[in-house]
Amino acid sequence: MLDVPSETAGKLELCLNEVLANLIDHAGAGPSSPPVQLSLELADCGDRALATLTICDAGEAFDPLSVSHGPLPRSLQEAEPGGLGLLLVRRFMDELGYERADGRNVLRMGVYWPKDP
Repeated sequence: MLDVPSETAGKLELCLNEVLANLIDHAGAGPSSPPVQLSLELADCGDRALATLTICDAGEAFDPLSVSHGPLPRSLQEAEPGGLGLLLVRRFMDELGYERADGRNVLRMGVYWPKDP
């Protein structure tokens, strides 16, 4: 059994919250929308482990990985509204992938952590 460290779980939680907030704000996801599907897979990769979170939604086609960003602001006070969430996702996740499949957006986010010896 793989134990997910609290720091890794926190990264996954923050990134999931950011992606779901974007779905609500920009894709019109709401109570009458088709359900968003979530899955979490844990994989043993030798001396490290991988948690992969997959988010599938039926909103309009949108590849969040195609959005270009400038550098991170030095402080939250300097940050412009919007766009910071995807920057955080890119910073915290080790693997990111997007595809449009069967009329749904499929976003995969993966993060590694070292396993205990």
